[in-house]
Amino acid sequence: MKQTMNNSYFKPALGRMLRQSVLKHIRRKPEGVLEGAAIGYDAAIFQNGDITEIQAVGAQPTSRFPEDYPLTAGEAAWITAENQLATKGIFAAGVSPDDVSKRQNAGRIVAAQVLLVAGMSCPESRIRREMQRLTQFAAERSCPIVGGNTVHFLEGTDCLVQVVLTGRLPAGEHVQDGEAPDGEHVQDGEPSDSERVQDGESSDGERVQNRPAGTEEESPGSANTASGLLRKPAPGDRVYFLGEVGCLGADLLAKGRREELRRHFPESYIETMEYGVEDYSVQEKAAAALEAGAVFLHDVSNGGVHAALYQLAEAAGCGIHVRHEGLTVRQSVIELSEALEINPYLLLGTGGLLAVVPEDTAVEFERSMTIRKTQPDADPGADGRSGGSFPWAYAGQLTKEKARLVTAENFHMERYLNLPDGDALEEARSPET
Repeated sequence: MKQTMNNSYFKPALGRMLRQSVLKHIRRKPEGVLEGAAIGYDAAIFQNGDITEIQAVGAQPTSRFPEDYPLTAGEAAWITAENQLATKGIFAAGVSPDDVSKRQNAGRIVAAQVLLVAGMSCPESRIRREMQRLTQFAAERSCPIVGGNTVHFLEGTDCLVQVVLTGRLPAGEHVQDGEAPDGEHVQDGEPSDSERVQDGESSDGERVQNRPAGTEEESPGSANTASGLLRKPAPGDRVYFLGEVGCLGADLLAKGRREELRRHFPESYIETMEYGVEDYSVQEKAAAALEAGAVFLHDVSNGGVHAALYQLAEAAGCGIHVRHEGLTVRQSVIELSEALEINPYLLLGTGGLLAVVPEDTAVEFERSMTIRKTQPDADPGADGRSGGSFPWAYAGQLTKEKARLVTAENFHMERYLNLPDGDALEEARSPET
């Protein structure tokens, strides 16, 4: 018998507030706008003559990032915006693999703006450090910072750093028009913990058979990432999760709560909870998914993979049935979350990516992704695919029914999804006093 359980992180009122008090008052798709504001849509796309431009926003508070952490809040916000642009075929110079950045029909990030909202007591040194690091970050990507705004507001020492990136598709390349639907929220709930699934798990739960190099069937995807990316996800489409659960949040906690974690685990095990800066980009994952036949991508960030799945269902205007076992997570991250009493599936998941694939091309998608995983060092130009490797798994399917469900077959449990009210990182960021 399946059980259901509620989760205090899930607040149906948040999704309702976004729809009725924010998005309802934004005019949908004025002239020239191909994709505008809606839950689950990562970027704004607009057409100006022969030029298609795409904008995305990333934001992070400085309080999440200690001074000795490898990333600043601004850099993390920049990566989030880069990830959102990558879901639309816009890639960052100096970040994406050579075959992606050199592809003639791939878009480019051309400009950045930085907005700082600082508390009245925010130290000037913190703002100076953020801008120094962001300037260097931008230079490494050959992207100019062309403007922004700085505001001192309310009390406190925190500073919210927002980065707005603009990408541009090559002249003559146009994306197809689409429509963002209205969705309905459903009952709230939370799935249980699970051990990490095997990398490259197919939709039938079996390992995908690999073909010898050079004998694979042509991928249903196209290297033309500039078109077809506004295709609305539909019931029956399959959803794949690329990457791992809670990457950035787990690393922040593993480093920030070290002393407490040492009371539970040896140092060598805590190190397995950590990630590197390179793990937070979805550039490579997005390029691979698009080439393999994905028709819609959505990155994971605040609120974790559960928030991203809910947002994806909202974008599709339908329900979703999620396989809990298809959400790849390290066992060490599960144990970190248990020690800190948080839900890893609601943990800051920058670096994860959801890919939507039509059911009739799912087999080809899985074969392409498996070939890519088993031949990560092959010349990426040989078969048109990017190099490298990362975990991926079949995570579920969009449904005609409006319910957003997560089913854990190993635990015989079924729970409901809704939009999380915040991120699990905030529940665990500071030790209890």
